[in-house]
Amino acid sequence: MEVDMSVDPAAFRKLRAELYGFDRELLGKLNSRIKRAVAPAKQDAEAAAANLALLGANTPSGGRTDSPLARKYTRGKKTISVKVGGRTSRRTETDSVVRLVAENGAMAIAEFAQNSTTKSGAALVAMLDRKFGSTGRFLWDAVDQHESEILADIRDEVRKTEQEWTDRLASGSATGVLY
Repeated sequence: MEVDMSVDPAAFRKLRAELYGFDRELLGKLNSRIKRAVAPAKQDAEAAAANLALLGANTPSGGRTDSPLARKYTRGKKTISVKVGGRTSRRTETDSVVRLVAENGAMAIAEFAQNSTTKSGAALVAMLDRKFGSTGRFLWDAVDQHESEILADIRDEVRKTEQEWTDRLASGSATGVLY
């Protein structure tokens, strides 16, 4: 997920770099605030993706719930992580403010699987489409549902952080060293 409609990603990256040099405590607060802003989408995506564990329930092998995809998903410790101040995309060469990342291989496959050239792959894609909808099944669906509130919250949190930083600089209470 790249949020770039209300907060300029290049300006956000610059703000984070300046905070890193001058006030790391405030940088930590900003990161926490941004993570809280996307928490509803992250929680919804994780809840939807938890249904992957049920994929083996309808197998021709007797309804076992131990399909390789289900096993891999349910054994993963971390399903989705939030990356603040994301990297520059190699494809579009744009920066991101925040990204939700599928940390579990099975979830990532299920999220984006489409157009397979093999019979078994086509069957998997058809089953995923039938049970969870088309690509963007978990992450993008959750982001789409919460997009306006996420954007408003991020815009708000950046404003709060900038104001707090301005106040700290004016009072001389900013921490850190200038390199």
